[in-house]
Formats: sequence, structure tokens, C-alpha cells
Amino acid sequence: MTHTTTYPNSPFIKGDGQRPEELTYKPTFMQKLLGRNYKWWYIVKQSFKSNTTYRYNSLAWLLSSIVLVLGTLTVWYINYSQSGVLSPDFKEIFTYFVIGEGFIFASAIQFDIGENIKDGKFSNKLLMPTNYLKYYFCYQFGYQLFENLSKLIVYLGLALALNQFLILPTILNFCAFLIAIVIAYLLNVAIGIIIGGSAFFLTAFFGSASLFDSLRLVFSGRLFPFNKLNILKPLAFTPFAFTFFHPMQIYLGKYHFNQTLMVFAGGIAWCLALYFLAKWIFKIGLKRNEAVGL
Repeated sequence: MTHTTTYPNSPFIKGDGQRPEELTYKPTFMQKLLGRNYKWWYIVKQSFKSNTTYRYNSLAWLLSSIVLVLGTLTVWYINYSQSGVLSPDFKEIFTYFVIGEGFIFASAIQFDIGENIKDGKFSNKLLMPTNYLKYYFCYQFGYQLFENLSKLIVYLGLALALNQFLILPTILNFCAFLIAIVIAYLLNVAIGIIIGGSAFFLTAFFGSASLFDSLRLVFSGRLFPFNKLNILKPLAFTPFAFTFFHPMQIYLGKYHFNQTLMVFAGGIAWCLALYFLAKWIFKIGLKRNEAVGL
């Protein structure tokens, strides 16, 4: 579609009465595709670009993830190699951590929200002609997209270099895994918004948020699979398990068709519950919010 705009009072109108020069504007593909919702794509794009600007910060996040994965794999490797021969289970462990960290979106949006609330910058979000929950969703997607693309390159390179340790899924399992990743992202953002919204009620927010972030790291299965330790199997029913453990079990082919559907149903149910909880927390928190313009 081509939009043509004419300017009757333009200084470029010719004195002989000819028609003014027409200025032609051609929308981009994304503008054609999204229409009036293009503003959300703009937020995603700007968030993605911000990571390319603050390269040191992005590199620090990438290195922290690599250190976590390599440290965890080293512990498992030593444990399995004590017998002199690596157990086949190490191949599963290697795939679990490398593919999980490379594909699954994490989230640290709670710190951004908490900082905005504590500094009074959240008032700017309320003045924007957008829904602030949707804004944080799009902003976080762009932010995590850059980070995950960077991690994916590193981890796929590691996986290809050590391909004897990598388990490849069936096409059906991989497609189900991609659906589970979407659910995991929604859950991660919802949890992050809830934690960030707690800044309305806490005097010292960042210490509590860091503590909760560490607990989420454990409860999601990012440090160890729950099925390897029987005492931790009840954690598989928490919403955090749907952000890492269950998607990786789908990838590894540990679930049959009905179990996979149950994971989808449980993840969606948690998404809805946490979404309404986030809305309720922000509704109550906004009544307590005080911001002084300077």
C-alpha cells in the first residue's frame, strides 16, 4: 500500500497552476503487518537496540550465564567421571543445561520495575498512552531477545564442539519445546512483574528481589533437574518449574503426549493466575504510590 500526501500550501507549488509535487510515503513491512499495533513492535525494537549500545552490560550478563553453566557442568562431569567412564546420563545433563540456557528466556525485569517505582519514574509509565503491563512485556522481550541470541551462538558453538554429548530431539518434541518456551517466557515476565510490583510495599526492595531471584533459580530447575533428586520432585508443581524444568523434559522426550498436554495446561493456568495477581498487586500498589515531580 502506498500513501500519498499532498500539501496545497506548499512553497513548491508552481506559479503556472500545475499540481504540487507529491510526497510519497511507503510503510515498512512491519507497519503493514501490525497496523496500529506497530507501537508495541517499536518498543521491542528499541529495547533490542539498547543492548547493542550498552555492550559491556550485555557482555557481563552473557558471561554470568556462561560461568553458571560451565560451573554446573563441571560438578556433574566430576561426579559422573569418578567411575572412570562417563555415564550416559551426563549426555542428558549436558543437553539439559546447554540447550536450556541457550533457548529459554530468563527475566530480570523485576529490578527495572522496582527501580522505576522507588525512583518515582513509574509515573512516566502511567502518563504513556499504553498499558504498562504490555509495555513491560514488550520491553522485556526485546531485551531478552538480544541476550538469548548471544547465548544461543555461544552454547550452540559449545554443543557443536562437543556434539558427542548432545541429544537431538524429534521434530515433534522440538515443536512442543518451542510452545513450552513461549509459556515459560510469559511466566517469567509475570513473575518478574509481581516481584517488581512488591516495591510498592517494601522499604528495602532490591535485597528482597535478589533473594527471590536466587530462590527462583533453584525452584525452576536451572541448577539441577528435579528428577535426579527424589526429595525435590514436589518442586515440579510450582510455576517456576514451568519456566525451565518442564520445557527441557519435553525437549529430551521424557514426557509422552498426554503429559506434554498437561504441562501446557498447567503452564497456561499458572500464566492466567499470575497475570491477574500482577494486575491486583499493581492496582493496590498504585493507591499507595507517591511520586514527587522535581
